[in-house]
Amino acid sequence: MPQYILLAGVNGSGKSTYYRMTDDKKREGYIYINADNIERELGGNWHSDRDNFIAMREALRRLNMAFDNGCDIVHETTLASSRKGTKKLIDKAKSRGYEVKLVYVGVNSPELAIARIARRVEKGGHGVSTDLVYQRYIRSLDRLSQLESEFDYVELWDNSGLTSNVIYTRDHNKILLNITKEINWVPDKFKR
Repeated sequence: MPQYILLAGVNGSGKSTYYRMTDDKKREGYIYINADNIERELGGNWHSDRDNFIAMREALRRLNMAFDNGCDIVHETTLASSRKGTKKLIDKAKSRGYEVKLVYVGVNSPELAIARIARRVEKGGHGVSTDLVYQRYIRSLDRLSQLESEFDYVELWDNSGLTSNVIYTRDHNKILLNITKEINWVPDKFKR
């Protein structure tokens, strides 16, 4: 069964770092789709809304091509776009026989994400406007709460400190780990 993994979280939460730290053997054979990487690949500028749009469109094109070919996919996303659009992708994957997984990397405040983005920009990486990070932080957590039940498998990672820790795991209808009670950013629906 092919896998569609949404690697989600607000900008600056540590999604790309999480992916790079994942064991190479686990990543082997997966198509990795990340609009930020595509933008760089196309010679775009993160300051340009037009370049951002082109990269997002290209990411969607590649995602659809990967679905058509039945490839295993890791799709990096803020999960802050429309609920309807994300649900459509999940439904498309399921209709094609995919197991749909969510790995959500969260941080305890938008300010922490903004500080990490600033450090990334200092090192020559891409940035995101502060206003957009604040908006996406709230929307991303809203989408997490709204869409969690649509996924076959869910993992939440808290990346607020020096190390990243898994704090929640659900495999289909079985909760395997839930230590979210003291984690302030986790939506209440997980704190059962």
